Amino acid sequence: MIETTQELICNLYKHCKVTTCHSFRVGNDLCGFGRYLGIENQEFLFILGALHDIGKLEIPQQLLIKKKD
Repeated sequence: MIETTQELICNLYKHCKVTTCHSFRVGNDLCGFGRYLGIENQEFLFILGALHDIGKLEIPQQLLIKKKD
């Protein structure tokens, strides 16, 4: 599972760095919330957060990257 997770995150990073950074922030927030709630497996919560936008791999980059006018 870890190898698959790493591969997916690497692919997301290659596809859209902004989305990957957002996903890591969500993972960190989930991990902190899990700590607050007393959940033991906080690493799993981080992985869930890091992968929550994995479907964006199927969206063309030009649609993901927002350009300022």
